Amino acid sequence: MPGDDEYLPHTPGERRAHADALHQRAQREPRPAFLFAQAGECYADDGHDADAERMFRHALAEPGAPTGTLHGIYADFLFDRGRSNEALTLLHEARRLKPEAPHAHIAIGETLLEHDHPAEAARWFTAGLVDLLGSLTEIELDDLLDDVDIAMLTRGRHEARQALNQPTDHLDEIYEAYRAELDADQPHA
Repeated sequence: MPGDDEYLPHTPGERRAHADALHQRAQREPRPAFLFAQAGECYADDGHDADAERMFRHALAEPGAPTGTLHGIYADFLFDRGRSNEALTLLHEARRLKPEAPHAHIAIGETLLEHDHPAEAARWFTAGLVDLLGSLTEIELDDLLDDVDIAMLTRGRHEARQALNQPTDHLDEIYEAYRAELDADQPHA
């Protein structure tokens, strides 16, 4: 049913109904930021950019809205519409707010990487690792195997560094070992 977390809209009418239902649901929730952002994404997918932007701004304006993650989602929307300067300004604002959650660094880093800003993406992924662990020199393969956030931050950093043609460092080597470990665990046909 539109507005439910599990609902997957397929047609423009379904996406619009889902976005409207999420918006209505957000207005009743005590912490609605992510519902507003979800509504924004649905409106954007259906080509209703003005409604999408209104939802993203509502999400960011909510008291207690998670710093960073929503900035990354909104910036992705702006980049997709050719509004790179606005997207980068929004992400600089997120940096000023100093997000600590790994998901914030992942969301912003992935957005920057997807939109051809690998240097900035590498900085976000690296900062996320430092915020999470304190030191990059202490990271080991088991950390990636035990913690999906560490694995995602290290993967993103690795991909950004590859896009920049930077020489391999110890974290790149650990990420490659992580990938090899995962590949070894996969059954081969």
